[in-house]
Amino acid sequence: MAEWGFRVWDENRKDINTGFVRILALGTVQLSQNQVSGAWSFTVPAGFVLDYLSQSTAAAGTTTRRRFRVSGSTVSISDAGSSYAADTEPAGSSNVIFYLRKT
Repeated sequence: MAEWGFRVWDENRKDINTGFVRILALGTVQLSQNQVSGAWSFTVPAGFVLDYLSQSTAAAGTTTRRRFRVSGSTVSISDAGSSYAADTEPAGSSNVIFYLRKT
């Protein structure tokens, strides 16, 4: 462990730092404006879970929405219609990073 940065301990001197989560990046993809379909699969070792982060690169807004679903070793996107549920986002152009994190 590095000798610099932020750390937090409990009253028993146990390191309880949860501010930074270590991840293992698996890949990236660029989604186009209004793209609402696609699927990507990766090898997920025992003790890890597949997840993603999406960052918008859109210069203009859109009313189209997409839904991300993570199931085992696959991430897929689909048309979310007019849903504003937690697993949906605007379907603007974006970069997506897929990563593993420990469970």
